[in-house]
Formats: sequence, C-alpha cells, structure tokens
Amino acid sequence: MWKLRTVLLTVGMTVIALSLVADEAEKYDLILKFTKGEKLYYESSNKQTQTMLMMSDKQEAENQSTMEIEVISLDEDGTGTVISRVLRIKSVSPQGEYDSAGSVDHPVSDAQKKSFEAILRCPLKGKISPKGECKEIQGVEELMKEMQDYINESLKPFEDKPAFKEMMNKLIQKTLEANIRSSLSVFAFLPKDKVAVGETWQVKQDKDLTILEWEATLKEVFKNENDKQVAKITLLLKSIKMDKEKNPIATFETPENVKGEGEIEFNINDGKITAIKVSVSYDRKSTMSEQIVGSRRVESKMILLKEPPKIEKKEEPKEETKPQTEKDEEKGK
Repeated sequence: MWKLRTVLLTVGMTVIALSLVADEAEKYDLILKFTKGEKLYYESSNKQTQTMLMMSDKQEAENQSTMEIEVISLDEDGTGTVISRVLRIKSVSPQGEYDSAGSVDHPVSDAQKKSFEAILRCPLKGKISPKGECKEIQGVEELMKEMQDYINESLKPFEDKPAFKEMMNKLIQKTLEANIRSSLSVFAFLPKDKVAVGETWQVKQDKDLTILEWEATLKEVFKNENDKQVAKITLLLKSIKMDKEKNPIATFETPENVKGEGEIEFNINDGKITAIKVSVSYDRKSTMSEQIVGSRRVESKMILLKEPPKIEKKEEPKEETKPQTEKDEEKGK
C-alpha cells in the first residue's frame, strides 16, 4: 500500500511539473521587430456606410491606399523611428472619385484633389515601440495646412450659420487630424505581456474622435508555408465612447447597439503584423429625443505585401503644341 501511494505521488508530481513546463512553453511574446533600413508595404481598404433615417439618406464611401513604412533608426529598446509615405490613393464617395494612378469618370473638386495630393506628397515621421505604441508623430501640422482649401470648401454650405459653421470647422479639423495620427496606430493591438493561447487583453483605440474598447484574444498559433509561427488574434468590440472634448457631435449623438469584431495575423518569428480585418457598426442615438436617427458601418482591411508594389504614376494631360510657323504668326500679331 505504501509503495502504491509513493508511485501515485511520484506520478502526480511529474504530471504537475510537466504541465507547468507546458504552460510556460505556451507563452508567446508578441513584439514588433524592426530592422534599420527595411521598408514595409501595406495595402489597405476602408468602406463606410452611413444612413440618416429622417431623410431616408444612405451614403457610401470606399477608399484604398498603399503605404510604405521605412525604418530609419532604432533605439536600444527596439523602438523604431519610421517614415510613413502614402504611395497611392483611390477613393469613391458621394463627393466624387479620385485615383492617383489613373483617370476617373466623376472627379472630386479641385480642393479635395489637392488634399489627396497633399497626403501623397507629405510623409509622416513617428516612433513605434516593440509593443506597437505610437510614441510620437511629426508632420501632422504641415499636412493640415496643405489641406486647408478642402476644409474651407467643406464649410461653404454653412456660411449663413456662423455658430454651426464654427462647430463644423472644429469637427472637420479634429477628424482629419485624428485620422492622420491614427495611420501609425494600426499596430497598437499587441499585448503588453507574454500570452498563452486562450488568454485575453484589453485594447483602447483612438479613432474618428471616438475611443473604441476591444477585447483581444490569442485564438491560436500555427505554422505558415515558410515554417514561421503565426499568431491569430481575434477582436471583440466592447464599447464606443465619443470624446466630448474633441467631438462636438457627442453633444447631440451617442453610439447605440454597438457591434464589432476583427482578426489579426501576426508573424511571431519576424515580428510583423501581416493582416488585419475589422468591422464596426452602431446606431446613432439622439441625446435630445432618445431616438435612433441613423446608423454607421465601417469595414477595414490591411495586408502586408510580400513584394514592393509597382505604382504607375498618372500621366497629366499635355498641352497641345502648335507647329512652329503658327507660333511665329501669333508672335507677329
């Protein structure tokens, strides 16, 4: 009997020891790994649908872009100083169409065209930590100045309503600035500590003058075709809070019936996010009438390209040249 107890105790202790080792082995450190001089290329798409119930109005907008992220230096803790450049933009919305690499049938206004061209022309500089935190960003003010014509054009319908015009000016300015800053915050979904499959962590995302609170879960870890470990992270949206200090519409509307989910693939060995897919939807509730006044849905995707993209520049129309004799005749006149 004593021998049996000894055997059972030994087996039990061995099982416990093995399980502790297994648990430790299942912990993964999901950190970004930068290399000085490397260039990463991401292709993204964003589709937004908004409705206003009282006006029976439904508007859709879709944007596609290609972004280059160049690592120009590294700190001792692995934080990378990066230059972010937008290489291509394609946009279709109720305001018109724009394609930096091709022609369109219904072009946007000259002011909006200039704003797109400013985004293509003005790079951003930022610092991104191994945990995906964007510590600082430069170039936002310069880009905002370049987009002033578009802001002024957007305010023209409110010329006879000074108070409302001021509110809309504040909203447009802060929305554009927030969207510019969020372009380097797409890596902020990584956990602060090592995680095992099944563990969760909380993420706060500042986007479109709202704070989105996500619950992230390490769903699984698998090997890709190159025998690299890939972490699949799932996202579940818990709440959306409007920033009342930055967003004047928060005084009139609040999100209701919030839904959102997403999925991220992270190459653990290379330290790179290779794909992000997110969808968010909510109703817009009036704070005055307590009634639903509209809805909004956003679907976003981003993938890491395996090779640098081939971006064809759009050819600007050339001025028609006249024969030399005709030019001479005009000079004589």
